[in-house]
Amino acid sequence: MINAYLSVLFLFFLFYSNLFGQEHPLVEIKDGDGLDVLFKRYLISKSPSNTQLFRELNKNKLDAGGGLILSKKYLLPIFIYDYDGKSIRSTLNIQDYDYALLIQHYNESLSKTGAKPSDFREDNKLWVPVYEFEKERVLTLVGKGKDTSQKAIKPKFRTRTFPILGKENEIVKERTHRLGGITFHLVTGHGGPDPGAIGQKDGNSLHEDEYAYDIILRLGKKLIQHGADVHFIVQDPNDGIRDEQILNNSYDEFYLGGSAIPPDQRQRLQKRANIVNNLFHKKQFGNQKHHVVVIHVDSRPTGKKQIDIFFYYAQGSEKGKKICDSLLETIEAKYHKAQPGRGYEGSVSTRNLYMLNNTIPPVTFIELGNIKNFRDQQRILLPTNRQAIANWLCDGYIKVFAK
Repeated sequence: MINAYLSVLFLFFLFYSNLFGQEHPLVEIKDGDGLDVLFKRYLISKSPSNTQLFRELNKNKLDAGGGLILSKKYLLPIFIYDYDGKSIRSTLNIQDYDYALLIQHYNESLSKTGAKPSDFREDNKLWVPVYEFEKERVLTLVGKGKDTSQKAIKPKFRTRTFPILGKENEIVKERTHRLGGITFHLVTGHGGPDPGAIGQKDGNSLHEDEYAYDIILRLGKKLIQHGADVHFIVQDPNDGIRDEQILNNSYDEFYLGGSAIPPDQRQRLQKRANIVNNLFHKKQFGNQKHHVVVIHVDSRPTGKKQIDIFFYYAQGSEKGKKICDSLLETIEAKYHKAQPGRGYEGSVSTRNLYMLNNTIPPVTFIELGNIKNFRDQQRILLPTNRQAIANWLCDGYIKVFAK
């Protein structure tokens, strides 16, 4: 059924692209190029649909075996549209925000790698792959501002399993693609032999690492629901998302990949940064963006003064500052709505911290409050409050990354 549908769409594309003179990029090949290499350079997959359209567009330029010829130039299975200077959606006459965002990221990635000479906002040339994005959709987009047609297969939302979230939460279904193409590296402060700061509540010890871990799991689930790829750098084999106020303390956390968390602080931080940087090098491709989130609960001596959530970024990191500013703005707005007249004194600033200075992707370092202050404790003791923090942080990340 799908193959038949694709075949009909393929003929539809050929007919309308000829009818309206829709342009395709005409590119030179390099010595040693095959179709695999050529498609990879332009960030499209060697799918049957792309391959078939490529061969139709270039049927008189292939050798006897169907291979590429060095002296020839080839048309790609990509349409070129005249960008209207307003938005991708108005240019393509579509309403789908997520698809427009995919096209934006795709064009930005081509410019970044040099495959496309200029950014679409500079040369006003928008490249739209005919078949792409893991078959999430097949669109017929034809013409240049006239008689534009659209037929689509609705985007697929993935269902993924993350046992680290616990049995009741491990199956996560995507709801949107607003964070598609973003990889988040989530790092809980402390863990293993180091519980971090310790507060007291009704004779119970409150370990910083347990509460930071629960919130980072909740945040990770929210990010996944919006299409992000997530790595939990610190993991606990037994504790998924928990709905108790008093979280049992344990020392069995380990690092992603199974290595133990060392007792020496500098070694712990070096290991975390190395894991993140190695993942970045392995996954850096196309429109994939990476961000590191580090969550702690503070314990500074402030007497009875409550501390609002505050954010750190690395000195000189404009991206880090932009992300922190978005988070602060979002959290502040949420508090004003939930508790009018409460006021908010959170802040954004730089700080000389190892994780800020030694990871390749930008970092937001988040302090959730004072674990020794009875008012701040309510922020982390109540599971509904922990979930609210995760929701609000996710909203802040969507605000900055989905633009």
